[in-house]
Amino acid sequence: LEEKDRAEAERRKEIAARTNAAALFRITPSEAMLALADDNFIRELLRLAPADAKSSELYAAGQRAVLSSDSAVWKQFIHTGAEEAYKKDDEARRKQIADANRRLAIQIQAAAEKTGVNPHLVATAKKALAGTDEDVAKFLTADSQYRAKRQSLQPASGRPAGFYIRQSTPDAGEAFIAPLSANSKQTDREDGTWVVVPALNGAPGCYSFESSRKLGHYLTHKDLRVKMAASDNSTQFRKDATWCAKKGLSGSGTSFESAGQPGRFLREYYGDLYVANKSAKNRFDVEKDFPQDATWKITTPLAR
Repeated sequence: LEEKDRAEAERRKEIAARTNAAALFRITPSEAMLALADDNFIRELLRLAPADAKSSELYAAGQRAVLSSDSAVWKQFIHTGAEEAYKKDDEARRKQIADANRRLAIQIQAAAEKTGVNPHLVATAKKALAGTDEDVAKFLTADSQYRAKRQSLQPASGRPAGFYIRQSTPDAGEAFIAPLSANSKQTDREDGTWVVVPALNGAPGCYSFESSRKLGHYLTHKDLRVKMAASDNSTQFRKDATWCAKKGLSGSGTSFESAGQPGRFLREYYGDLYVANKSAKNRFDVEKDFPQDATWKITTPLAR
């Protein structure tokens, strides 16, 4: 009875090893297949292997094993060799994915550096690339990419110090500059943080500023007054919520020309924001200090 039990245990162990080896080839073995001699069992695995498995180390290891005349080699492949080869394939796949992820992250970083409007995205990409493969994979997720596009905007002149572009919901989303810092309330910091995304109207070299607090709300204008509003997905809204980046009118920083009002720029005038020019047509269209008032510094997001 003891001998019979040992034989049964050995049979079960052999079936388990064969079933596991077949599973690595994505094959469900039949009873007849499980009863084959070791070398014929491996041959059947190779015959039934999916086409995409034929370039794998698992398949190559099976070929090497079946070409041997040593029965111990066949058994070793079934019991441990197949799994060892599969692990090599798995590591190769992991490395291939990791390498592809790093190439993509580098491309994203280079593209962001070229535009100049997403410095936080550039910094986040660099940090991820300096980390582990898992850090890079996390950076490439849609949520991380979206958050990395957050930026805050300050007057390029640095005056008044500590002032940022923000919106005010109680004031119907009107935009202005106001003092904000890392110690400000979370909601205030979110009102002073914008997601710099590709232009809603698709214009090259242009961008839209989405509220980090209210998804689907963008920096746009009405009657030349800049404000935040919900997108109605109309052609006019997409145009009015598009800002084309230009070299700073003051000689440094970035200026943003309105796609909806060509020739007019995002300008701060006595704290409020307008799409303005130097025509003197409106009180905010004055020439005095225009280059400085219409030039912005893209800074680290107040709310990350």
